[in-house]
Amino acid sequence: MIFASQNTKIGSETVFGQRLLPHFGTGRFCYDFLPQAGHAHPGPSVHFFRGGGISQTRPLPQRAAALTLTAALLTGAAFPAFADTYYIENGDIVISAGTEAGTNKVEQGGTLKSANDRGTIISSSNKDTASDNTVTINAANEKDKVEVTLKDLNIDAGSIGSAAVSVTGNGATTIELDGDNKLKSGSAHAGLEHNKTDTSGELIIQDNNKDGGSLKATGGQFGAGIGGAGVNDAQVKITGGKITATGGEYGAGIGGGFKGSGDVTITGGEIHANGGNYGAGIGGGDYSSGKVTISGGEINATGGYLGAGIGGGEKGSGDVTITGGEITSATGGKYGAGIGGGKEGRGDVTIEGNTEVNAAGGTGGAGIGGGYGAKNNSNSTGNQITIRSNENGSPTVNAVGGGTKKGIADIGGAGIGTGSKSDANTAITLEGKVTIKATAGKGNVAIGTNGNEQVFTGLAGGTSITRKDSDKNDIPPLPGDNVPTPSGGDTAGGGSTDGGSAGGGSTGGGSAGGDSAGGGSTGGGSTGGDSTGGDSADVSVQESVFPGLVVTGKDGQRTSYTSIRGNNILSLRVGRFTASFRISLSTLRQLRAEGIDTITFQTILCSTTLSVDELLAMGGEDTSVVLAHNLGTARLTVGGADYSHLLK
Repeated sequence: MIFASQNTKIGSETVFGQRLLPHFGTGRFCYDFLPQAGHAHPGPSVHFFRGGGISQTRPLPQRAAALTLTAALLTGAAFPAFADTYYIENGDIVISAGTEAGTNKVEQGGTLKSANDRGTIISSSNKDTASDNTVTINAANEKDKVEVTLKDLNIDAGSIGSAAVSVTGNGATTIELDGDNKLKSGSAHAGLEHNKTDTSGELIIQDNNKDGGSLKATGGQFGAGIGGAGVNDAQVKITGGKITATGGEYGAGIGGGFKGSGDVTITGGEIHANGGNYGAGIGGGDYSSGKVTISGGEINATGGYLGAGIGGGEKGSGDVTITGGEITSATGGKYGAGIGGGKEGRGDVTIEGNTEVNAAGGTGGAGIGGGYGAKNNSNSTGNQITIRSNENGSPTVNAVGGGTKKGIADIGGAGIGTGSKSDANTAITLEGKVTIKATAGKGNVAIGTNGNEQVFTGLAGGTSITRKDSDKNDIPPLPGDNVPTPSGGDTAGGGSTDGGSAGGGSTGGGSAGGDSAGGGSTGGGSTGGDSTGGDSADVSVQESVFPGLVVTGKDGQRTSYTSIRGNNILSLRVGRFTASFRISLSTLRQLRAEGIDTITFQTILCSTTLSVDELLAMGGEDTSVVLAHNLGTARLTVGGADYSHLLK
């Protein structure tokens, strides 16, 4: 008869944490439990009797199982490994890839506990009492995969100046969260540390069991709460769990440590991230940038002093892409943007699809965009901000510019745009259907740059843009701020793949060669406008900025787009995968006379640049130039001839 708990582990010769020692007697073979370090509770013996050892007859299945197990033990056959729990109070734990696929090698206190442990669990005997022992997880080789569960683990390594949990190696490490876990590290270490190198592997934090697993991680000075430490960059992916991460001084909540950039991807979870002084809530540490991608989850992020809520630390820029989830709050520290750059840092921010974003700048920082005192980068570009709908839906954005501080930041930050005392250029693009509420900081604009509110045209039906001054009084709407939802038009939510965007042309709309110069106005063709079969009266599309320029979608119908002029460049941007624009050489001459020497055309997957002078050198007046994008490819024709070699 077998007496054992369901936690029995035979393959590595342990059962419920007890070491099995074989002994042989007359007509009998048995294993006895002996206490093993790390396990306080001795278990029962496992005995297999035959012959005169016991007279009771067992059922046939039990006898068969016993014989099979006995034979395996005698022949040295390997047994499958089962999950074991290792208690941190019993010594430092080192975990690496096991000798068998899908298993872990576990050492504790310098002693090998298992060469092939499956589903390794690390825990505390008492979750309310912290241990100063540490955990190191090393997926050494590129193909190594180490999976570890933290369950009610409590480590405070501050007194010994170490990382509570350190993840290293070129392979992939996955940490599952069960129960309530607390990690606190010493100086120059992150609470949960994973330093990015050219060959470092992936760290994934998850709660796949969806049982409310949580993690509270606190970094020491120069370290992030979760991520890098010292002068190291960070690479972290979070897919689930309730996570609170607090950076030490100079470190991000989640991301880089001192002078360390943060490469952070969040696809789910409930996240609360607080940067230490000079670090972002999520992103870069002091003097460092943050590359942050968010597609799911509920996010609350607060930058430390001079850091962005999401983006760069002090003097660090933010490269932030948000395509899903909810940003409940992204608040910049003093002089930092809510989302974008820290003090003196730029913000490259893309918000797209079905997401809700709430952002507020610190003193002098933009709600979304640049921090206080930001400068252009080496190629003379500054903040790049794009907010657009896509096939998944449309974004809702609430952005508040930071306030002022007499003598230092006499002007606040823009709601969306530049921070105070910033020389950085700002390019703001809105596409498709968007819902935006932007509030200016004192003396700045709600949406724009250099003290000028930016005007947007060609947005999709259902668009709503509300601008407020620093006293929260409404600024009168500008042309294009509010676009009625077309009756019978496409659904709000932006253009689907190669499909019409919200408010796009309905069936029977104008073809690529249809509308003449000065064709259908926004809201559809007026009497005497387009010919029969042109744009319907309930369709909202972009009126050509210049006579002789028409932008169309895949179906040949006129479509919404955004045009921006600046630095001798005309930029045309369309929130579609497939689109084209047509312009006559006579119109190009007009543009050149107005100082435009370059035209850029950008769709979702493709961006091309045209030289106006090169096109004009071809001569002709009525010749049409057509630039077409289809997914990631582009084709240029002039008078029907292919000139794609001129594209840049």
